[in-house]
Amino acid sequence: MFIPPEVRLVNRMPSLSRFVARWDDPSNVENSEPVKLALSEFGNINQSGAPDESTGHVCTPHQSQFPACVEPGIRPMTLLLVQRFGLITYTSCEGHDYGAIGLPSVERHIGILPRSAQEAGKISELVQYACSDQVAQWRGVKPMWLRQWLHDDERKLEVYDLYFVKRHDLKWGDYFSQLPDVSRLVEERLSKY
Repeated sequence: MFIPPEVRLVNRMPSLSRFVARWDDPSNVENSEPVKLALSEFGNINQSGAPDESTGHVCTPHQSQFPACVEPGIRPMTLLLVQRFGLITYTSCEGHDYGAIGLPSVERHIGILPRSAQEAGKISELVQYACSDQVAQWRGVKPMWLRQWLHDDERKLEVYDLYFVKRHDLKWGDYFSQLPDVSRLVEERLSKY
């Protein structure tokens, strides 16, 4: 049994309008500012290098550090969505097994922010194709798309988040051993769209 990713932390991003403006304007001065990146022993890329730090710099593809801001396990999919499809990714995580330190482990995920209703339709078609039931014959890891809200202090925008959901009875070690194959299959489907 796979438990849908409906119960997740509330998505928050300060200065959401500024982020979208930076994403769409290569000449925006903030795109030339370097960001501090730290790496945890578990592979987290964030501001502090701590495994329990859930905030990181939200880079745009116009920043030279953009690829380095994205964790390696989710980087190919992120770059595909950004470079080939021109989409805004506002969050990503390769997934982390924290069992050894007593923190809750985290599933792989990526979030996409549509700029318009038309782009939302494009994303919906894309993700349905990439994660169709025909392809989704997974043993313990299943890609599931969730439409939810991204909030800042002024407004909220609808976003699409892809979670690689762990079957409820699967051990985390088994999840992480199956995850690369499932992720690669979704990437292949996206690249064929």
